[in-house]
Amino acid sequence: SISLLVYLYFVLMDFKIGQSVGKVVMKLSVKPKDLKLWQCLVRNLELIPFFPFAILMFLDPIFLIFKGYRLSEHLAKTATIEQVVV
Repeated sequence: SISLLVYLYFVLMDFKIGQSVGKVVMKLSVKPKDLKLWQCLVRNLELIPFFPFAILMFLDPIFLIFKGYRLSEHLAKTATIEQVVV
């Protein structure tokens, strides 16, 4: 039940405002601004600690190191960007 709550937190925060509390603190946001619910569900699949989703916990960092983007972001057609504050 805790895993479900964590998953829902990140999905709903991405869907509603495009940022979680951590992204706000780090000045990051999700692009595009008008995310669809399926995109939020896909980009956070690695948070589900059950097979086959748990495989993403290992694949996402590998993709980030070698390709420069997360596999789940690629599948969801989204990106995490830094907000420019002037």
